[in-house]
Amino acid sequence: MTTEKPAGKTARKAAADTAEQVHAQVEMAKTVGTANLDALAEASAHAIEGAQACIAEMADYARTSVARNFDLMERLSAVKTPQEFMAIQIEEGKESVNRAVAQTTRINRIVSDSMIKASAPLNARANETVETFLKPNTA
Repeated sequence: MTTEKPAGKTARKAAADTAEQVHAQVEMAKTVGTANLDALAEASAHAIEGAQACIAEMADYARTSVARNFDLMERLSAVKTPQEFMAIQIEEGKESVNRAVAQTTRINRIVSDSMIKASAPLNARANETVETFLKPNTA
């Protein structure tokens, strides 16, 4: 009496095992893909928040700049001497540069913060995905 299994049973068992492995891999890919899309949605939300904050900051800067320019025109139209005109121009030029530098710094901070927030979920997903797919192969 032989203990060897018939070839048909072995082939069916191998096919069932392969089908099970493929099913498990498809399920893992679905899970990872869903998590990746969730991370992308979260990153996009942070990027949109940053863009909205930049737009609001620039709109506020434009609004205050227009008001300052009207004020400057009033001050310049009331001057009595060319020296007074030049003094106001020089003062306003310095202040304008300082405001532009401060505004650029604020915009850079908003962009930097939003990029950090937006990249965090993507970075986390990349790390988790690498772990998910490398772990079975290194064990």
